[in-house]
Amino acid sequence: MKELNKLLDKEKSPLLSKEELKLLLLESYKGILSKEMIEYLDSLIELEFSVIKDYIALDNREILTELSIFRYASIYNIYNRTIKLIKENKLPLEINKFDKPTDVRENSLNLSFVTKSKKRINVFEYDYNYHSPYRNKIPEYYYNRSLGGITIYQTLESKERIKKEINLILGRLEKLYDKDIPIRTLIEEELIGYNTPFENKVKIGLLEKRFTELDSKKDLTEEEKDEIKVTNYASEIILDDMGLKEEDFTTDKEDLFNLSKEFTNLEETKVKKFTNLEIKRKIKYI
Repeated sequence: MKELNKLLDKEKSPLLSKEELKLLLLESYKGILSKEMIEYLDSLIELEFSVIKDYIALDNREILTELSIFRYASIYNIYNRTIKLIKENKLPLEINKFDKPTDVRENSLNLSFVTKSKKRINVFEYDYNYHSPYRNKIPEYYYNRSLGGITIYQTLESKERIKKEINLILGRLEKLYDKDIPIRTLIEEELIGYNTPFENKVKIGLLEKRFTELDSKKDLTEEEKDEIKVTNYASEIILDDMGLKEEDFTTDKEDLFNLSKEFTNLEETKVKKFTNLEIKRKIKYI
């Protein structure tokens, strides 16, 4: 029982090994849960299918959500099934695991694509141990049911959005060139704030540079084509494995109204929220 208690240490990473999960399942839940639930949990541990898919009755799933074994088995399933999926499909991605106490980005998994010029493109992130900012105020008896958050990155080509972005930049420049407008002004969804004349000059310089880059852009480079190909294929197989489609996601309103973030037509965030898991799709247009 001592060995079992160590597995449930609040300070321990929730990413348990297959052996630890089997021990926890057999010693704590066998004879208590129904045969169907035990078989379902065992299937999650064996990576037979994604936990995000509905392979169990809703009533049983709601019961399991209240148990620590479900959280541990689910995190193990998402983490290891994603790696398995990438390897089976021979995707040219680097797998970065941050699952040791010494890691700066502890408790996360990152998949990235490195271009020929050594530029790193994020493809998938799984933060499986969200830390509440109020953690020190949470009672000891509180049980964390969160499975964390997943972010899937995708790059798409869109000449229409490039045109919209150019028009947005021109509109911002026109207002910044106008010396009669107050320094504190709202441009589109972007709050400029109280800028000094020098800060406005810097902003004008950055916008003019960005306008030149976009206006002179013609065909996609080979690197950009590779980025689109890899991110699209990866997002397609990951979402398919989860049983999710594009229409399952909605615009992330929190991201849309984040005034500290510069509004642009070339970025879009969509989200699918579950009771204990959030999946985001971050789309970049080029």
